[in-house]
Amino acid sequence: MSDGGAGRPVNLALAGLATAAVVLVAALAFRSVSLPLMLASIGGSAVIVFGMPDSRMARPRSLFGGHAVGIAAGFVAVMLGRSDYAVAAAVALALVVMLMTDTVHSPAGADPIIVAANGAGPEFLLIAAALLALTHVMGLGVTRLSRRRNEWQR
Repeated sequence: MSDGGAGRPVNLALAGLATAAVVLVAALAFRSVSLPLMLASIGGSAVIVFGMPDSRMARPRSLFGGHAVGIAAGFVAVMLGRSDYAVAAAVALALVVMLMTDTVHSPAGADPIIVAANGAGPEFLLIAAALLALTHVMGLGVTRLSRRRNEWQR
């Protein structure tokens, strides 16, 4: 079975460079508001979008929807007092809602933990949205430059 050209050296380089760029921008953005743990989630998303572009988790619906659900669940955990029980319930809630809405994106499962651990506020949401948009746009660019189309684009 063909990989659609994903394993060509130029495509590997594009995926690696795009991932590094997104993670660097994320590091700078989250450091500015003292939220360095969000890098784990954004880094995981970059690996999926650039390294597994045909995955259902790479779809915009999953990328944006999964993180929206995960972040919202994290805010619920913050409102419930950020206890271990609240965080566990928030991750479970995020998974159930992602399954119900067909927005499963595994890195977003870490969002409730990250939000609760940091007591994150609205600035977190704005930075995350901007970084996810950057990831999506760069993902489209990488697939175009590599002369591929994502499965979800066909």
